[in-house]
Amino acid sequence: MPNLREVTDAERQAIWAEVRAEFPGDEMMQEVHFVRALHAAQLRDFTREERVEYFNRLLPQSSRPGGPGAMAYQAVGCRAGRAMRGPPKRN
Repeated sequence: MPNLREVTDAERQAIWAEVRAEFPGDEMMQEVHFVRALHAAQLRDFTREERVEYFNRLLPQSSRPGGPGAMAYQAVGCRAGRAMRGPPKRN
């Protein structure tokens, strides 16, 4: 598995400029979206499978596939995760 790529200071500044423009006057949203964009930049070269493996390594054993919370990580890296999985199943 590849390592997280290093994000340069120039890239960090560009990300901050982008999120400040997107959420002017809202520091909380700027910080949340900065972290999201930073993680996306760090994981940019990972395949979908590598991203899933990376995030699964960070999860406690009980949250891994088959355990509680596993559904949250089935579509990591895909904004349309729900669309790919389809609607939630009803019992």
